[in-house]
Amino acid sequence: MKVMEMGRVVSVHSSRGGTGKTLISVNLAAILARKGRNVSLFDMDFRAPSLSTVFKVGDHRLIKYWVNDFLNGDCPIDKTMIDPTSRYNTKGKFLVGLANPSIEAIREMMTKDRIWEREALRRLLRLKPILLNNMEVDYAIYDTSPGVQYSSLLPMQCPVSVGGYFLWSIFWQFGGTFPHLGIVLFSTQLD
Repeated sequence: MKVMEMGRVVSVHSSRGGTGKTLISVNLAAILARKGRNVSLFDMDFRAPSLSTVFKVGDHRLIKYWVNDFLNGDCPIDKTMIDPTSRYNTKGKFLVGLANPSIEAIREMMTKDRIWEREALRRLLRLKPILLNNMEVDYAIYDTSPGVQYSSLLPMQCPVSVGGYFLWSIFWQFGGTFPHLGIVLFSTQLD
């Protein structure tokens, strides 16, 4: 009988922009997927979404749903995901949830009130069992916005019990090295 390993949520955050959060998030997701783990990577940087550029999503009009739509309650999370697994030839499933990069969407996210923020947090908290059980994800990686605004910290509130891993320890675990950039990874089990 195979014992199922608990999944993990990893939020990559920094208090300022330009520190390499997206680069680290994408590479961590790719490393894990290449090692055979099922990974979901989410663009939670709603003020400067960039995963659609990283993954070369050309015509944004072809994307029907974004992570923004999931947080608004307009669609289930699986409708927001693209699957570049075959494109990058990974052993594990590699799913990516994109934030809407349009100016209108960025403006809209900046105007959200506390009621919306509370509902978005509830949706993210309910997402963990969906990722683990329905989508069979081993790791959910959140690429967050810089700063200390609610939208930046929202993905870091999702772990029920936060075990803080500093970036160097994550990269040490996977055989890499890392110079100090002031970025902290938060990780917890999906349960």
